[in-house]
Formats: sequence, C-alpha cells, structure tokens
Amino acid sequence: MPDPDAVRHEAERQLSLLDRDIPKINLWDYGGGIINASAGKDSLAMMLDVYRLALEQSYPLDRLVVQYNALGDRVTWPGTADIGPNAEPLVRAFGVRPGTGQLVQEHAERLGLRLVITSRNPVKYPNEKDLPDHIERRGRFPNHGNRFCTSEHKTGPGGTTITSEYKRLGDLGRPPRLLYMLGFRAAESDERAKRTPFNLNQRSNTMRLVDEWYPIHHWSTEQVWAAIRESGLPHHWAYDAGMRRLSCSFGVLAGFDDLVLAAALRPDVAAQYHTLEKFNLARGKAATAAGVKHAMTGRTFQDRRTMTQIIEAARTHPIVKNLGLCVP
Repeated sequence: MPDPDAVRHEAERQLSLLDRDIPKINLWDYGGGIINASAGKDSLAMMLDVYRLALEQSYPLDRLVVQYNALGDRVTWPGTADIGPNAEPLVRAFGVRPGTGQLVQEHAERLGLRLVITSRNPVKYPNEKDLPDHIERRGRFPNHGNRFCTSEHKTGPGGTTITSEYKRLGDLGRPPRLLYMLGFRAAESDERAKRTPFNLNQRSNTMRLVDEWYPIHHWSTEQVWAAIRESGLPHHWAYDAGMRRLSCSFGVLAGFDDLVLAAALRPDVAAQYHTLEKFNLARGKAATAAGVKHAMTGRTFQDRRTMTQIIEAARTHPIVKNLGLCVP
C-alpha cells in the first residue's frame, strides 16, 4: 500500500506546479541571452525551448550564447571511448559516443548558437585543475550547507560570461539588460520546486542588469524527453547506462543509486575520490585531537554515505555483470 504521507506530498507538489505563474518572456526586452548548458537532458530541453522562442519572435540567434562550464575530466562525463578501464565494454554497449563538452558543442553548432567555454580562474588557482584538487586543499567535501563547488566552479564562471557579453553588446544608448537562463525544473527537488521561474535583477549589480529565468521549470520529465526526441539531437550516453541525472559524475548531492552506478562505470575516478576521503578523514581526526570543534564535518563524501560504501555497492551493481565491467 502506498505511503499516505508520500501520496499527499506528491499531490501538494503537483498542485503547486499548476498554480505557479509561468512568465511570458519577450526576448526583445534583452540585448542578449546566456543559456547555461551541461549536456544534461534538462539543459538541452531548455536550450531547445529558447531556440524555438527565438525563432517564433524573430530574435537574432547571434544574440544568444551557450555557456558551458568545463569542470575537469574527473568531474564531467567523458565519451565512451575515453572513460578509462571500462571503455571497451561501454563502446560495445553504447557505441562511440561523445563526452559532455563535445556534446554541448554539437548541440550549439546544430542550432546555430555561439558557444562559450568557461572554467574556474586558472591564474588564481594554478595548482587546482578540477574540483577534487580543490577538495584536497580544503580537506572537506561540499555539502548542502557549503556548496563551494557551485559558487566557485559554476556561478563564478557564469559571472565572467555575463561580463564578456556586456562588452560584446557595446554602447546601445541605454543600459543593456541580459537574460541568464538555467534548466532548473520543479520536479527535480523540493528546493527547486520552491524557486520562482523568473527573477528580476537576480544577477544585477551597479554595472549590469541581468534577469534570471528557468524556461522549463514547470516541465515534467516526460516533456523533457519528448522535446529531445522531437528535435533529433543526440542525448548523453550516460542516460542509456541508467543515470537519472547528468551533473558531475560524482556529485556530492547526487542520490545513492546514481553514485553507485557512476562508481561502476568509472571505478578509477571513484578510487581517487576514495583516497581523497581517507585523506580528509585523517586531517579531521588530527584536528579533533587538537581540540578543533566540528573538525569532522564534511570529511566524508556525503554526510550519510562514504565512498567506501558507494564502491562496495558498485561491485554488485547489475550493470557490472551485464556489460562485463571491471570494478576492483
């Protein structure tokens, strides 16, 4: 029998979506627009919806730019042929398929949109090529209360793109306004369900006017996949492998099932995160012995789960046997 509380919660969530005011955007109100893309299904569906809107409103496509944050090879999903020890069985199963960065580039090119690739400031952090290096320096993993991975590796580069697009617009005789677009959906989480899909001046400051918009905030997962199928654009191979979300391959806010599958597909990277976790725990124990309060906070991969548990579960994941994967 279904849990009554769960049924009530889902009914309330659906009602909140029906009551939500969905904004009508006129792209001509903006000097340009930035489409934040990750190659995930939601950002692709969002890109397609904005592209459709631009065509409907005869808005110049060259005023839209696709922004992709290059987070590093250990963070984002590589292509099947580049994934490491499991490349051969994954190519057999899914063919030679591109990784995240290549796929975003293909999406942008086929829609005739400009692409900008951003990354965390390499001059400021010359010894940190990706998030694991950043975690190693801090000695802690990001978590719900301290999402430095988002603020420094995503939001920061997004601000750089906003600045460069302002310079590109030049003097319009008035303060230009930009539209920053993200593929957030209410159905993804309670936190995103509470967000309003349009936020005036969300990213503005004294030098710029920037609104934030979530074009597909009200869409269901079925609507997302229907839009992608209709477009004919390719989706990421990791979905075919069973991943439900396509963020970082080892996102610290990901669900346990996705993390276990990621460890089965990328055991070499999972092992590196495991080593990093042991290093963090050793630092935390030393700090505790020295009398530091809350020294163990953030030392494990997630507050409730460790990489040891994730890797152990990955060894018995059905995909390991079905595809002949190697998970030491």
